[in-house]
Order: sequence, then C-alpha cells, then structure tokens
Amino acid sequence: QNQSELSEMVLELMNSNIMFFTRLIKRGQMDKSIRKDVEAGELSVIILGSIRHLVTVWRLSGFILDLNYSGKKLLRSLELMMAI
Repeated sequence: QNQSELSEMVLELMNSNIMFFTRLIKRGQMDKSIRKDVEAGELSVIILGSIRHLVTVWRLSGFILDLNYSGKKLLRSLELMMAI
C-alpha cells in the first residue's frame, strides 16, 4: 500500500483476473451452463474473493488446513451457487 508502483501492479493483476473470470462466466451464461440472474462480474468477485479468503485462512493457520479438501469443497459450493 505504501509503494504506489507495486500497488498499481497488484491492482492490474487483480483486474486482469476479474476480467478473465468474467469472460469465462459470460461464456457459461451464453451456453446456459451458468445462471444469468447474477452478473458475471459479481460472480467473478465472489469466486476470487472466496479463493483469496481460503488461501488467507490456510496461511494464517500455519498451513495446517487441508487446502486440497477445502478447495474442492469450496469449488463444489461455487458450482452449486452458479448452477441453473
């Protein structure tokens, strides 16, 4: 936060990730595999925020959390949330 150049790079990376996921979700919405009643951009933020939260909990727990199990569980929940 104190280094503007680094902050700009991180923001660009975050925006790039959001745009990537938004494009994927829009494709899924077009082929009717992902619900359309939630905006693709909002779903992207929910997905990336959920992943970021899981990784933070894993790191703060001293890497004790079973990241593989928790990640699969999160992925299944996200799939259910986006399903038609």
